[in-house]
Amino acid sequence: MRERITSHEQALAIYRQATELYEKGDFEGAISLYDALLHAPPWLINPYEVRKVIAMAYCKVERFEEAEQELEDLMNVLSRFGEPSSGSQVRYWYLMAKYRGDQKRVMEEILSAD
Repeated sequence: MRERITSHEQALAIYRQATELYEKGDFEGAISLYDALLHAPPWLINPYEVRKVIAMAYCKVERFEEAEQELEDLMNVLSRFGEPSSGSQVRYWYLMAKYRGDQKRVMEEILSAD
């Protein structure tokens, strides 16, 4: 995906296409489209939502270091606005990245934080 994203409608169409790929299990394809959205002007699509979903896709293909960094940065941004709670989706995926997909350790940490 090398074309410039110039409208909100175009950004939404790409986001929907990336989400369809993600849901079909084509995580690398989704990552490519989400990455293109990260290079779009931020007023065209919510860059924080895109950062969250690209990190989720990174986890699915075991690119845990990239996911962890992306989610850690995102949690820092969100915490300035009073988020996230210990049960948030961002925190869950951050822990998935941190524990390299070990869902048991993720759940133990989430349950111990409550």
